[in-house]
Amino acid sequence: MTLPNGMVVLDRYRVEAPLAAGGMGQVYRGVQISLGIPVAIKTLLAPDDPGVQARFTREARMMAQVRHPNIVAILDFGRLEDGQLCIVMEFA
Repeated sequence: MTLPNGMVVLDRYRVEAPLAAGGMGQVYRGVQISLGIPVAIKTLLAPDDPGVQARFTREARMMAQVRHPNIVAILDFGRLEDGQLCIVMEFA
């Protein structure tokens, strides 16, 4: 599913524009609404495949544990209203 500009995901992030598509997902530029912080929102391209969902979840969990100046931080992870998984990252 493509996220339209202006859509609010996870009740706190507003989608502003698509950025890129990769092997596992689509990435959007967004903003954390209450603080006005820019974020990147990555959604899963194959939301119905349990194997892909498991890899996407592992990616989020592993990346959330890494702290390094050259690696973007994971800010949030969750499921959209349509069941699609998403990762919210700092926008650097």
